[in-house]
Amino acid sequence: MQEYQAKIMQIIESNPNYEKCVSVTNFGGLPSSMGLVWAALKPAGQRPPMAEAYEQLNGQIFEQVPGVLPLIRPQPTLQISTGATSNQQGEFAYTLTSADPDSLYAAAGKLLAKLRKEPGFLQVSSDMRLQVPYLDVEILRDQAYTYGVPAAEVEQVLMLGYSGNRVGQIMTPLNQYNVVVELQDDMRRYPHSLDRLRVRSASGGLAHLRSVANWQATTGPETINHINQITSVTVFFNLQPGFPVGTATDRLDALAAETLPSGIREALPAKRSNSSRRSAACSSF
Repeated sequence: MQEYQAKIMQIIESNPNYEKCVSVTNFGGLPSSMGLVWAALKPAGQRPPMAEAYEQLNGQIFEQVPGVLPLIRPQPTLQISTGATSNQQGEFAYTLTSADPDSLYAAAGKLLAKLRKEPGFLQVSSDMRLQVPYLDVEILRDQAYTYGVPAAEVEQVLMLGYSGNRVGQIMTPLNQYNVVVELQDDMRRYPHSLDRLRVRSASGGLAHLRSVANWQATTGPETINHINQITSVTVFFNLQPGFPVGTATDRLDALAAETLPSGIREALPAKRSNSSRRSAACSSF
């Protein structure tokens, strides 16, 4: 993610339409696969219209940073929420829910593909991220029993090493400090680093983690979202300036009717309105 952000920052800094920019990660509850960039446009007389400047930047990021989906929109000085969504991915949200996650994800993927080809719809994305890399760790309970290592001990070692868990707090008259236990960066970067970990048995001895567990790198969903305890996918999009909302709603409903199987419910919440606009871009990727 840092490499992606560095490339995007270079693109923005070299673009003559922008004055400055700043990039952050792990901000505001964003998932680990997303980053956020604020970019300030130059005064109106020193650049093209806002929509043209955004379109140019969007194309540059697409061409020069493969694998990144830029979602650029103006960031207003004052936001008035109408109950839709506070997500940075789009101005409109279309939610799908189903009790069958596999059917839901397959149908949502087809709807996204069709919606991206529709005229008038811009920056179509979703909160469905199914190809996020992660490590699947399996505790070998028979071997762990032979070594006298409880399964809870394996879980505790992994939690302390990789979750950044707070284990205590140091109190002073003026401040308080969290005590966080975690591995050094070079031991958390690659899966084979787990070979260096040891777990303590009930007798007090140490055993290699590899002796009591197997692991493999795989991919899966980053998060499994729910609405009213039912698996959900939210589709986000913007509309071209001047494109009627009613026309977009009718077309979206028609695409859903021909794409979604029975058992999947859909809803289009209200749009979040903005009371004013300023020369700033908010880009999520």
